Amino acid sequence: MRKTFILTLLCLMTLSSADAEVVLRPRASVPLMSEEGIALLQRDEAVDFQPIRRNWVPQQPAHCGAASAVVVNNALIPERCLTQDELFTEKTAHVITQDVVYRMGFTLQELAEMIRTRTGLEVHSQHAGESDEIGTYESFVAALQKNEDSDRDHLILNFSRAFLRGEGTGNGHFSPVADYNEDRDMVLILEVNAEREPYWIASNDIYGAMNTTDPVSKKRRGWLFVRAPKETSGKK
Repeated sequence: MRKTFILTLLCLMTLSSADAEVVLRPRASVPLMSEEGIALLQRDEAVDFQPIRRNWVPQQPAHCGAASAVVVNNALIPERCLTQDELFTEKTAHVITQDVVYRMGFTLQELAEMIRTRTGLEVHSQHAGESDEIGTYESFVAALQKNEDSDRDHLILNFSRAFLRGEGTGNGHFSPVADYNEDRDMVLILEVNAEREPYWIASNDIYGAMNTTDPVSKKRRGWLFVRAPKETSGKK
């Protein structure tokens, strides 16, 4: 009990001033392969799940952003499949190099620019909590709904795993969205870390995990809305 209290106190002390209002508590999730998790997926509207699942790859160390980019690229343009290593070229060196990613990973804007530069996909990046009109929880739900309505785009989320565990706002991570169950307001995260299983989580909880500060960029985390131009889309 004393150990838990001290850990919680230390987490609160290490929150940035921008995250000082965050209430730390574990957020409940539903494993995809549970009875409830499978039931959440069994809907005609689940158009993104199969393309994302088929192209899933486990991340290399510190490559959660690269793995997410590869999964989405390969789902949208299957004839131009990439590996995580192939994402990095001389053309993308001005954005970030692979050795830097191994040490620090991506920021939200770095991953957005990497995807644009390397793949030609259209990318809209959005920091959570950026203003009263954009970056709000409502705008995130709107993005989920738009994504659910089409099989020509995908979402990549940048969030704090520590927030979901109730342990702070660090431990930044990327993973793609594989589905959104609007009736239950649950988001399916197809976790690119092979040691963690895919899971459903409430949209307001994953938004809270995105509405935390990245210590590298000093900005809030957020989401990428990635779309294939019509002439290059591998989808119908």
